[in-house]
Amino acid sequence: MKFGCCIPTKDYETAAAAGFDFVEFPGTELADMEETAFACLCDVVASGPIPCLALNCYCDARLPIVGSVPQDRDIQRYAHQVFRRASRLGIQMAGIGSPGARRLPPDFDRSLVDAQGRHFLLLTAQIAAEYGIRLNFEQMHRFSCQYGVTTPEAARIVRSVGRPELGLVADFYHRGVMGEPPDAFPGYADLIRHTHISTCGPHYERGYPGMEDLPQYTKILQGLQSIGYRGAMSIEAPAEELASKGRAALDMLHLAEKKAEELP
Repeated sequence: MKFGCCIPTKDYETAAAAGFDFVEFPGTELADMEETAFACLCDVVASGPIPCLALNCYCDARLPIVGSVPQDRDIQRYAHQVFRRASRLGIQMAGIGSPGARRLPPDFDRSLVDAQGRHFLLLTAQIAAEYGIRLNFEQMHRFSCQYGVTTPEAARIVRSVGRPELGLVADFYHRGVMGEPPDAFPGYADLIRHTHISTCGPHYERGYPGMEDLPQYTKILQGLQSIGYRGAMSIEAPAEELASKGRAALDMLHLAEKKAEELP
């Protein structure tokens, strides 16, 4: 497998120096960048040692997925802006986690939610396909938002949209919060196209795993290997800890992968 990390664009060199295979930039940052700064970023990545494989954090509360849904033209304009730039960077896939865009007021009519979410994903997937980019919907957990808070629910939403370029990000941080098994993917293994990991603190804060987490990640990687997944895995944790903890986390993942391969 390839192991990467989700980081702001300014931390590209730090991720490369730590030995990661790729990086994953926030879609929101790409959307907000001035053109001159973005052109410089393209030069950095093009001449750098590792690619930007994916986007995380596709959008935020400024572009709601459910609830107060924007006009189609706004969804489409944003998608073109993000995917045009993603294509220039050679990015292959984009993940839609974005809990801030998936929160609902307590009195919101839940009968509207599925139709809104499907419509947003359909429009966005269609535009992603124009740029040769795959779109992956990501499960959140129930303390972060109110839509798509289990992997089976996220998988149901993806299947209901029915676009071949739309799949799943399996995020083992969210799966753990929701009590889902780390090594079983009943009914949706075929949809998994990307994976995210991190530790979970007492207040749901993310962190970099270390050698103390080796048994847990060996089990995760064994489960992924059992379904034939040999794709990419990104650590999604605070970028300010990348320099101090990134290399140790990467070493642990390489060892976990080796141990998983040796298990019967």
